[in-house]
Amino acid sequence: LQLPEGDVVSHSRQWFLTQIETLYAGRIAEEMLYGFNGATTGASNDIQMATNYARYMVAKIGFSKELGPVLYEKEEQSYLGGGGSSSDFSQATREKVDSEVRKILETAYANTTKILEDNRDILEAMKDALMEYETLLPDQIEDIMNGKPVQPPKNWNVDNAEKPAKAESKKESDESDSQND
Repeated sequence: LQLPEGDVVSHSRQWFLTQIETLYAGRIAEEMLYGFNGATTGASNDIQMATNYARYMVAKIGFSKELGPVLYEKEEQSYLGGGGSSSDFSQATREKVDSEVRKILETAYANTTKILEDNRDILEAMKDALMEYETLLPDQIEDIMNGKPVQPPKNWNVDNAEKPAKAESKKESDESDSQND
């Protein structure tokens, strides 16, 4: 019987796939709303993380039906602390690993695209609310998900937000007038 030395969290294959789909959602939403050329670099870290998850699934924990439960990459420790990964497998095997990684990523991308297309009204409502309020609170997201109009955040008052700026510029204007007299 082997016992873990510390707290260990186990994740299913489905958990990893869901994480990858979630990571792709921002990029796909940008492409749907602003076109392929309108997508930004904002999702670059998400894409990196999605790719890392897929590679981990295939090369380290055996979550590929085609390649099976084999360790295809192992961590290397160097004297100066820089780690990396290595493979003792042929170029053909490494290409199969890459192919499986790409297959996972392309499937996740297609699944996420379908989910967002099927819920385009929610995506548009979310975009509109973000454009208006910049940040959404959980109750506002719940409104959007339930098809309700988004309520302003508590203590949100456009008139009050504008008044200090107007009052300040009026004060500056009054001071300027008094200096010119």
